[in-house]
Amino acid sequence: MPRYKDITGQRFGKLVAIEPTEKREGNGSVVWKCQCDCGNVTYVSQNTLRIQRSCGCEAIRLDDLTGKRFGRLTVVKLIGYDKKSNRTKWECVCDCGNRTVVGASDLKSGNTKSCGCLAREAIGERSFKHGFGTEDRLFRIWCGMRRRCDNEKAQDYERYGARGIRVCQEWEDSFLNFREWALANGYQDNLTIDRKDNNGDYCPENCRWADCLTQNNNRRSNVYLTCDGMTMTIADWARKVGIKPLTIAARKRAGWSDEDCVKIRPKQFKPKK
Repeated sequence: MPRYKDITGQRFGKLVAIEPTEKREGNGSVVWKCQCDCGNVTYVSQNTLRIQRSCGCEAIRLDDLTGKRFGRLTVVKLIGYDKKSNRTKWECVCDCGNRTVVGASDLKSGNTKSCGCLAREAIGERSFKHGFGTEDRLFRIWCGMRRRCDNEKAQDYERYGARGIRVCQEWEDSFLNFREWALANGYQDNLTIDRKDNNGDYCPENCRWADCLTQNNNRRSNVYLTCDGMTMTIADWARKVGIKPLTIAARKRAGWSDEDCVKIRPKQFKPKK
C-alpha cells in the first residue's frame, strides 16, 4: 500500500481527520474518515481536504436554534446536517423530560411540537370516558374552537384563523386544561364560550361563558345607537322601545339620527273596511 502523510487529528476548516481508510481515489489519494463540527461523519480524500472545508453544512445558511422553544420542545444542540434533505437536525428536550431529534424545518413549521407525548395525550383525551352531558359538551366546544382557528378547511376559518385568531398554547395542548378553566369560571350547559375582545385569541384572559343575548351583543357586525345617554345595539333598542329591529336598521341605513331611529313610532295603518 502506498505511503501517505499522517494527518490524524489535524483540522481542515470544520473537518477533523479521524483515521485513514483503505479506500483510494483514482489518483491514489487516501480517503480519510472525518468528523465535521456539525456532528456529521464524512469521507474525504487527502487531496480534497485542501479545498473541502465541511461535510456540506456550510452550503446552507445555518440558523442557530439553540435555546429556542417550539411548542413543548426546547432546542439543546445541533446534531448534524442531512445532505439528502438539505436540512439541519437538532436535539431537543421535551417538557415531559424526553429527548428527541427533529429537523429544523419541522420545528419552524410547527409540524413537530413535542416528543410525541402531545399526540398521545390527544388520543387519550379523545378516548376519555366523559361524564353525562357536561364533559361531552365541553369536549365538543374545545374541538370546535381549535378547528375554526387551525383548520383552513373549516367552515368558519375565515372569521377566525384567517384573521389571526388562535387558541392559546395551554388550551391547544390539552383538553383537560381547558376543562379545568371552564369549570372554575362559571361554565353552565346553557352558556357558550365568548371572547371579550373579538380580535383577541381564545385564552383565559379573553374568554368568558355567556348566554346567547350577551354573545349576540358582542358580535363584530353589531350596530350601536346612542339615545338619551344610553348606547345599545339595535336588538337591545328594539326590545326596549317595541320597534322591530329591521325597522330601526332600515332607518339607520337611510341616514336617520340615532334618536329618530328609536323614538319615532311607525305609522299605524288602519285596515280597509
